Amino acid sequence: MRNAFFIVLTVMVAACGCKPEDAVTVHVIPKNASGLDGIRDSASKGSAKAVAPANAPPTATPSPTRMVVALFQRPDAAWFFKVSGAPDEVGAAESQWQRFIDDVKFDVADGNEQPVWELPEGWTTGPPAPFRFATVKLPDSEIEIRISKLGGQQDLLSNVNRWRTSQLGLPAATAETVDENFENKTGQGGKYLLFDQQGVSSGQSMGGPFMNRAKGSNGSMPAAAKQTPTKQTLAEPRTAAEAAGPPQFDLVPPEGFEMGKTSPMVVARFVKETDEGKVQISVVPLTAINKWNDNVNFWRQSVGLEKIDDAQMAEQTQAVTVSGVEGKRVELLEDHDGSDQGLIGVMVKKGDLAWFFKMIGKRRIVRESEGLFDQFLKDFSFKSEN
Repeated sequence: MRNAFFIVLTVMVAACGCKPEDAVTVHVIPKNASGLDGIRDSASKGSAKAVAPANAPPTATPSPTRMVVALFQRPDAAWFFKVSGAPDEVGAAESQWQRFIDDVKFDVADGNEQPVWELPEGWTTGPPAPFRFATVKLPDSEIEIRISKLGGQQDLLSNVNRWRTSQLGLPAATAETVDENFENKTGQGGKYLLFDQQGVSSGQSMGGPFMNRAKGSNGSMPAAAKQTPTKQTLAEPRTAAEAAGPPQFDLVPPEGFEMGKTSPMVVARFVKETDEGKVQISVVPLTAINKWNDNVNFWRQSVGLEKIDDAQMAEQTQAVTVSGVEGKRVELLEDHDGSDQGLIGVMVKKGDLAWFFKMIGKRRIVRESEGLFDQFLKDFSFKSEN
């Protein structure tokens, strides 16, 4: 008999605005560099002046900064391509980074979409960095393109105000003016929004978009993300969803499938490999703002089918119930020349989340596994929140 697995949901829900608790850290400062001796000496002489540690970092000097962020709002994730630096340097390289962003495409591998590009001659990639998908460095320049990923449809206002107020020293935008901060663009990867503004940087980190989601309640970055070489982390910061106390769920792995790799966005994955190919089932919770028709057309493209209009979508959509929650289902299993991939997708909305259940893989194997997928959905159960 199959055993039920108890899974604790760990999901990035950007639109919820939840903030994690700060990590508990210890900053180790050598005794001879702590400044205490100087303070004691000053105190003995009747002076109340504070003495800075000998190894204290220099105070950052504000400097003019131009920041450019290209935001691709894809059905399953949001991708950020960010360029920042001195205005003259960013401007001198504009033809290069703009062409690179316009040439980026999106491809699906193992059921997951990600950007792909051809690196121009002389360009290089940087080392891995926290919360960053990739870093692309331009030749003979200090300019680099930082590429980051977040789940779901992003809250544009919170992102704009993080860039404007925290990183460029500009006044905050409002819900009425947020659209004025973007230019609508189209590249090889489809439509995207371009933020391009100039301000005065405080000299603080201007990392990827995930940085805003990892801030503590006082607006500062958790020490785990700062990478301070003299600190020892005693407790890792929790994700936004963990801090929010997310619901839990029960599920039963489909017969013949093995547990696959999960991520902050894919909270459950099961894989079956045969001599003829592979099929996988994934569970992805996104913000409830996600629209069924947009996701179905994305799925259609991922298996080599063309987009369809709303009327055709309604004809192909079936009603379904998962754990007592009504939802929608689509089967993309018809034979065609574009691809040998097939897909069955389901979406149910519960609270602030849209839950996507997807089986994708070799079309014939997906057809044969349809009953197992249906049983998986029947066994899936949302746990009541306490």
